Amino acid sequence: MAVFVLCFILLWAVKIDSCFSFVTSWYGLLPMQILETAVIVAWSFIAMPKDPKGQPALLQVWMQEFCWSYKAKAAKLAARNQSAPDNTELLAAPMFCFEDAMKLLYWTSLAYDYKEAERTILTIDKGKELYGLESHELLWEQKHDTKCLMGFGPDTILLAFRGTASLKNASADLQAWQAVHPPLRGRYWTGQRPRVHAGFLKSWLAGNLKAKVVCTVLKALQDQKKTATIRRILVTGHSLGGALANLCAFDIAAAIKEAGATGERGEPITVSCYTFGAPRTGNTAFRSEYNALVPESWAVINDQDVVTRGGKMVFLYSRPGQHVLVNSRGDMIVRPSWVEASLQRLPGGSVNHHLLLQYYDSMCAIILQQFENKLVCGGMEGIVEMCMETPILGDLVEEFMGLPLQEMQHAAASLRQGEHVKISTARQPKLSFYVRDSSSKNKRHSSSLDMRTAGTASGSQG
Repeated sequence: MAVFVLCFILLWAVKIDSCFSFVTSWYGLLPMQILETAVIVAWSFIAMPKDPKGQPALLQVWMQEFCWSYKAKAAKLAARNQSAPDNTELLAAPMFCFEDAMKLLYWTSLAYDYKEAERTILTIDKGKELYGLESHELLWEQKHDTKCLMGFGPDTILLAFRGTASLKNASADLQAWQAVHPPLRGRYWTGQRPRVHAGFLKSWLAGNLKAKVVCTVLKALQDQKKTATIRRILVTGHSLGGALANLCAFDIAAAIKEAGATGERGEPITVSCYTFGAPRTGNTAFRSEYNALVPESWAVINDQDVVTRGGKMVFLYSRPGQHVLVNSRGDMIVRPSWVEASLQRLPGGSVNHHLLLQYYDSMCAIILQQFENKLVCGGMEGIVEMCMETPILGDLVEEFMGLPLQEMQHAAASLRQGEHVKISTARQPKLSFYVRDSSSKNKRHSSSLDMRTAGTASGSQG
């Protein structure tokens, strides 16, 4: 607006009948004035109140809502859907859960370090405690070095895939040509035939891994009537592991649909997929089928992660699921619009932002900022509820971020009364807090959740 006013003043001040003034206006002032006028008109149109019914683009603000804790998810969904109760798209849209993202980030690291790293303090027992799991199983296909860690509980099945950690994995990453996703379906010439990254598909199918995973899940669903009811299946992974998680979630959802498996009362079993730094897996046809089968799918992308940008190749590859953008400054955008995604994207990309440790750094920064300067509505209360429901996460934020539960509760209560009280001990955890200190006898780390960057102990990154 300031530029527009300045252009108008300068244009008014010059002599219109002067040749020099005419040329100056033509090459500078007049085009700038026209451009600013067009920008103002465009933004005015976007900001105008409109009826959201039948206009999906205007549902963006409701689609971007998320919940901090899994316990509050159902109530949050119900409240959101009341915004437009007649809109079927909003009613069917899933909601991102920050607590699930934090827990699955732990399992993603565990997939790297379990049975491999020596200095990690990640334990399978802590991982199972996060979701109340009772048993676990490791499937490790040696030919393509594909590793899948599975956990089983009364109401939850969890699968975590390891990312790139060997030359065999790197070889799979480089096989970027497309292969038909089995079974063969759709017409090639109309772009309706699902095709995926050949290297990712080989890693998923090698050693009959797909059949083993799917059969294990189906067997657990068949045995659930003897114990309890499984309500959801969680699939996660980082980098290559994220791409494998997409393929796995698709095949599990398809197998459940074909088998007609349901919960104890006939309710559908939810298949949820959370990936971190995952590359694009398949083409547009595969994305369409995937989104229909696995709507509860979230691709978390850290700032300028270069791996998440690769593979687009003039629309040959397309990312399935919904996007969640995070960064180390404590910002998070759920389901970013095209404008939001474009504005935060810088040329090039960053390899450092792809490291799993950087994802931890960004997720912890989001928690920290709820008690600093970037708090969002309900952020403090959400973090408090998350830590109360999951004591392991409460131990994490207290020991490594200086956020005791009582202090957070006091800050949240003060905010409700209109006073923003900061916690003096709050801090961003150090980058080395996930590594066991071999030179120290201090055992305090063994009793709390310690976030470990994947592959560091084994000398590689996913």
